[in-house]
Formats: sequence, structure tokens, C-alpha cells
Amino acid sequence: MSPRIWDWPSFIAEALAMKEVSGVLQQDPENAGAFLERGQCAYALGSLDAAARDFQQFARLEPGSPEGGYLLGLLDLTAGRLDSAVEHFRQAIKLDDQLVDAYYYMAEAYFKNHQRAAAKEALAHCLDLDPTHQKAIALRAALEGADSQRRK
Repeated sequence: MSPRIWDWPSFIAEALAMKEVSGVLQQDPENAGAFLERGQCAYALGSLDAAARDFQQFARLEPGSPEGGYLLGLLDLTAGRLDSAVEHFRQAIKLDDQLVDAYYYMAEAYFKNHQRAAAKEALAHCLDLDPTHQKAIALRAALEGADSQRRK
């Protein structure tokens, strides 16, 4: 994925940040925050494999943090590994049951995997926590629309 010319300033900023964080990791190879930041830079740059490696390192170094599972879930969802995405979101929610977006993206993974009942359940949790979550409202409408079409 090459950046568009108007994206170059942000692309360059991400690349420079990634280089800076890599220097931190050379000095302190157990710096969980640096792995998290470098993984986010790699994700922004479209380097999903590098992002996954860094998020896995972060999760290993910070097993009590839900961020590792959440971010790995996003990567799996992006790559179409839906079952794995759901597992990662479950792990994140187990550590913090207030992660609204983890419930939403888990619902999205279920929806893409044609598991409507599970998607509805995850959406219900998401909307219980944030009744104004726009993506969740839209996905719920899509599910309800699909259900009404199936009944016809």
C-alpha cells in the first residue's frame, strides 16, 4: 500500500516515529510501550505483519492490559481472520468489560462470519455501554434489515 501524495506528511511522520521508537527498543528491548507505539505506527503505515509482531510483544510484556488483545483483534478483523479476531476481542473484554469498541468489532466479526445471534448479543453489550455508538447503531440496523428480508 503506497501512500497518496497528500498523505505524505502523515506517512513521513509515522515512519520517523517508527524509527525513533525502534531506537528506544534497541536500548530497552522489554519496553512494552515502545512495542505498542511502534505497532501502531506500523499499522498506520499498512505494515500489518510488523504491527502484529509488535502487538504480540506488547501483549506478552503486559498480559494484564486489554490493549494487546484488542489491537490483535483489529488486525485479524482487517485480515479476515474472523474467528481469531473474536478470540482476541474476548480476551480484551475479559480484562476490561467496559471496552465499547471491542464489543462493536466483535459484533462486526460475527456479522461477517454470518453468526447473526452472536453479533446481536455483542451489539447489545456495546449499546448498553454507549447507546449513541454510531457504528453499532448502523450495524444493528443492517442486521434488522437482513432479518426482515429473510422473513419475507
